[in-house]
Amino acid sequence: MKSFVPAIFVFLLFFCSQTVQAQSFYALDFLENKGQWKGDFKFKTVAGNGTLFISNQGYTVLKNNPEDFSAVMEYIHGHEVEKTAPVKITPNMKDGESESSIAIRSHVYHVKFAGSNQAVHFVAEKPTGEKSNYFLGDDPANWKMGVGSYASILGEGLYPGVDIRYYSSGDRMKYDLLIAPGADPTNIVMTYDGVDKLSIKNGHLVVSTSVGESRELPPYAYQIINGQKKEIACSYTIRGNQVRFSVKDYDKSATLTIDPVLVFSTFTGSRSSNWGFTAAPGPDGSLYAGGIVFGAGYPLSTGAFQTSFGGGTGQGSISGVDIGLTRFSQDGRTRVFSTYLGGSGDEFPHSIYVDPQGNPVILGRTTSSNFPTKNNNKVGA
Repeated sequence: MKSFVPAIFVFLLFFCSQTVQAQSFYALDFLENKGQWKGDFKFKTVAGNGTLFISNQGYTVLKNNPEDFSAVMEYIHGHEVEKTAPVKITPNMKDGESESSIAIRSHVYHVKFAGSNQAVHFVAEKPTGEKSNYFLGDDPANWKMGVGSYASILGEGLYPGVDIRYYSSGDRMKYDLLIAPGADPTNIVMTYDGVDKLSIKNGHLVVSTSVGESRELPPYAYQIINGQKKEIACSYTIRGNQVRFSVKDYDKSATLTIDPVLVFSTFTGSRSSNWGFTAAPGPDGSLYAGGIVFGAGYPLSTGAFQTSFGGGTGQGSISGVDIGLTRFSQDGRTRVFSTYLGGSGDEFPHSIYVDPQGNPVILGRTTSSNFPTKNNNKVGA
C-alpha cells in the first residue's frame, strides 16, 4: 500500500499592483442592515473584540473583555494539543449550563447626538465590492440578499448644517463632523449612556466601562481657507454624561471639520485566526508575508486571486487552513494586495521568493486535489 504524500506545488502569481488601489490592511468595513439583524441600526462594523452599530442619532459600542476574548481565541484556535475551556462562573448561570461554559464579559454603551435629527439620511460611500447573502430560516421572505459593504458612511442632516461621516483609519473608527458655513458647532452635544465614567486625560476623552477603557483621541479641527488647510484649536468639554466641542477662533464663513478618532478595540486585523509562516522583501522595499488562515474573515484586496476560504479537513489539533498571502507597502501601513490560496484540503506555505518584477513564488504543501492553478504549473507528487 502506498502512503499518502501531499503534493508539492510552486505557485507563480502575477498581480497588476498599479490597477489595485492600496488599502489599509486593518481597514474596517461597514455592513448595511437590510433586516438580517434585529435592531434599528443602519450599519455595523466589527474590529477584533469590539462591534459598533450606527443609527440615526449616534452609535452603539459593544466591547468585550480583552482577557476573556484572548482566552477564548487561544482555546478555539488550538494553539496547544490539550486545553481546558476558559471558565467564567456567574451568579446568573442558566439551567443546563455547566461550570465549563465559555463566557465573555461584555459592556455596551450608547453615544447619542442630543437634539439631532431623528431621520438622518445615510449615503453609503466607497463600496468594497463585497456582497453578503443571509438565508434566515426556511422562509424566503426572511432572506436578505446582496447586503453591501462600504468603506465610509455619510449621514446627512445630523443637525442643521451639520453632516457626519463614519470611516476608519487603520484599525480605528473615525467620524468627521462637517459643519457648513454659518452652522453652529455648539449645537453638537454627545450624550454617553451606559458608561461608568467620562474623563479627559492629555486631551483624550476616556470612556470607562466594566471591561476597560475606550478612548477618543484629541479632536483635530481644520478649515480650508484660500486653498490652504488651517488647523483650528479644538478640545472636549464634559458636563455630566454629555460631551461638547470647544472650538476657538475659526472662520464662520468657511466649512469647519472636526475629526475625532475612536479607539474601541484592542484586537485588529483578520477576523479569523492566522499564523505567520514565511516572508520576503520585494524589489521596492515592500514586504510579502505568507501564513495560514483558519476560516473566512481574512482581509482581502480588490481583485484578489482567491476571494473565499477554500476549506480544509484539519490535521491533528489544527482545523482546516488555507494560505493567506499579503503584500505590505514599504512603511507597512497599507496592503498592496491580499488573497487566499487554497482548495478543499489544507495548505501550508514554507518559503517565498520574489522576482525582480515583484511576482511572488511560494513553495508550499497542499492536501487539496482542487488547488487553484493556472497553466497547470505543478511539479512534484
